[in-house]
Amino acid sequence: MRQLFNWLFRKHPSQAVLPNPQDDLPNRFPVWEAMSELWLERNIDKTVVARILSESPYTVDALNEICLYEVAPHIQQHQDTQSSGWIFDVDWLSNRVVTTIRQPDWRRWVWRRRKSLMATVEKEWNAILSAVKYNRRQSN
Repeated sequence: MRQLFNWLFRKHPSQAVLPNPQDDLPNRFPVWEAMSELWLERNIDKTVVARILSESPYTVDALNEICLYEVAPHIQQHQDTQSSGWIFDVDWLSNRVVTTIRQPDWRRWVWRRRKSLMATVEKEWNAILSAVKYNRRQSN
């Protein structure tokens, strides 16, 4: 919990060095899909999500950036619409991310809303990040 708290409430957003999402789709797709489970799945299997994220090439800071700036703004709004027929599609997310990431004020807009975007998944996200760190230590 402390790690997400520190990351969410730091004074200045840092940008993890990440490849442009459009140029990194083979690595991003499984990460986006796993992260989307935080908002879309009632009984999330944190072990599976942590394994997928652990196997990705991204640092924990980069995973936080991807979650906050690429996944949360688009998926969070559909959190309660799954029962109304909305189904997650990674291609849809890819199009949304590639379009919005280019907008000059996107990062500032998301940063101002970071607390509300992550509020419903904070506990699960912290547990997943802890598991990612543990998995990576075990594999070294």
